[in-house]
Amino acid sequence: MKSRQAVAPKWGNGSVECVDVRHIAASAIPTLFVCFMLGFLNPVCGLAFQGPPSQGNPQDGAVVPVSLGPDDLPEGQEEKLAAIEAAANGRDRRELQRHLQDVEAAVQAAAFDALSAENAPSAVQDLLAIVSDTNHPTRWQALWLLDHALQADQRVVLAALREALKDPDPVVSDYAQGALAARQEADALPGNIGSPETDSQLTRLAGGYAAASGGDYQALRYYLQDIDAAVQATAFDALAGHDAGAAVRDLLANIKDSTNPARCQALQLLDESAQADRATVLAALIDSLADSDPSLGDYALQALARRAEPEGMSALIQAFQNKDAVTRLTIIDAIGLTDAGVQFLREALLDSDERVRTAAQTRLKQTAEAAGRTDQQ
Repeated sequence: MKSRQAVAPKWGNGSVECVDVRHIAASAIPTLFVCFMLGFLNPVCGLAFQGPPSQGNPQDGAVVPVSLGPDDLPEGQEEKLAAIEAAANGRDRRELQRHLQDVEAAVQAAAFDALSAENAPSAVQDLLAIVSDTNHPTRWQALWLLDHALQADQRVVLAALREALKDPDPVVSDYAQGALAARQEADALPGNIGSPETDSQLTRLAGGYAAASGGDYQALRYYLQDIDAAVQATAFDALAGHDAGAAVRDLLANIKDSTNPARCQALQLLDESAQADRATVLAALIDSLADSDPSLGDYALQALARRAEPEGMSALIQAFQNKDAVTRLTIIDAIGLTDAGVQFLREALLDSDERVRTAAQTRLKQTAEAAGRTDQQ
């Protein structure tokens, strides 16, 4: 699929109330949470090691700490890991429990691994106790470890994540929300999963990816109506991967739905989609010219001007004549320099507004100069 610029409706950009939205706004989520959600830790996140705090051993289900050399460890961490190894060898459970409360994720993961090797259910209960302690500084870190622990019963993990949704600490509740969305635990989330009113963009994106991987096409159609362009595009790509024709029809239905706040960005998504055939896109753009939503009509006008295809020129000319001079100037600037577009500019030389006539003359002159340079080459 060709690259696409996402848009959000109702933001001013000249005469068209659609603007680019190219960046995912995850800044509201604490840096540590983003690092863990991405599946890695980095010194820039304020932690002392790279790689996830633990990784599964496919042979015995244990969680083992990331292997690091002495030079990679911060001051004091090497001693802590050595103490954990000694406590594990000596079966000193109390010492391992003490290290399980460490603020350094690598140390906490190593202690959990050692405790699990001796008694996995008991180690999980120790971790749950930390998550439940509202005064503990590593609660969300412990929740992450629990969420990724192969030793933990998934029913226990889900119960802990659901309970964490109500936690007063936003870092803990945000992590639980994202983790449940990734697991497609829709019933556990407040409100509707993926709702812009209750869920962050990161949560909705995670839900979209989970729906795609699970083949939940009903959920994907729900996300296709999202007001966030990135979430909507993710849902469309997933639906198109399964059935491109059906995905295009779903997008057309969203464009025609006058109650849908994401209509303008849906129209741009269709316009720039490699899955939609040319005739379908042109028909949708022409239909949108007469829409009661001015942002939709203005986008369609500029899109038709940019394409400058013969099939759309008649509708474009008619709409052009009914627009104010400022909008007509915008169309002159946007018109594609196809044969039909050049003919359009020539007709604009007769416009009643001098500014429009001058703009059309300038564009034609630029076209002639460009053609002359091409001939010389």
